[in-house]
Amino acid sequence: MGYEELVLRGKAGDKEALEELSRKFTGYIIKCANNVYINGYTQEDLLQEGYVSLVKAVDKYDPKKGNFTAYVTFAIKKNFNYKIRGKARENYIGSLDYEINQDTQLLDFLSTEENIEEDYVKKEVLEEISKVISNLPKELREIIDYYYIRNKGSLKEYAEEKNINYSTLIKRKSQALKIIKNSLKDVHMIE
Repeated sequence: MGYEELVLRGKAGDKEALEELSRKFTGYIIKCANNVYINGYTQEDLLQEGYVSLVKAVDKYDPKKGNFTAYVTFAIKKNFNYKIRGKARENYIGSLDYEINQDTQLLDFLSTEENIEEDYVKKEVLEEISKVISNLPKELREIIDYYYIRNKGSLKEYAEEKNINYSTLIKRKSQALKIIKNSLKDVHMIE
């Protein structure tokens, strides 16, 4: 049975047709959900959003206007992008003021002081951070290098340059910072 027939049956309220369409597009929905990070959403929530988009697409689809596969894939992506835009401000952590712990910000590791003891401690911390960064997976290491170390531009510019979804990039940056923070905790450089 083709998509068009399933869609027509789904529009008429046939739950089995909707379930069949859901099965047929599950792989695509999983792929889209895996490429998206929305603060506060679990993977299950993202999958549910994909299925809701599919049902809405079935309801709104006009068979006279084109191919259902193209229509539904566009609708699913568009819905994820809509959700991302709605949560973008909550997801944004892009500052040297990023709080590593209650009393320490990332900027604290980069500032210079005239105190020899503090300079020594900072040197040790920076060496540890460098070690941790060099052991990050390439995709995470490149983000930290581009944005924090070489200060080449904004994360938006990096996302465009590398052709990466901006929300995926933010998720990766947060993941890299979390790895750095946890590594520093493990060697007792921070609390």
